[in-house]
Amino acid sequence: MTERDFITVKDLARYLSVKEKTIYSWVESGKIPAYKFNGALRFHIKEIKEFVKQSRVKTVDAEREAKKIIGKASRFWS
Repeated sequence: MTERDFITVKDLARYLSVKEKTIYSWVESGKIPAYKFNGALRFHIKEIKEFVKQSRVKTVDAEREAKKIIGKASRFWS
């Protein structure tokens, strides 16, 4: 691993399109892997790419959930 393999909180927030506060929250809860160098958080880019890959929502599951919700809602209006 080299220094260039790591990114900052600011860069990661920009990369994931979330607020920096969200990144800190994820680190605190253990949701996302992080390293601390001289008090500054850093993230290994390969680990972040794996985190993103594991966070993917499967389309089939999303469609199934949407059908459940729509089905429940349609009973509400009937």
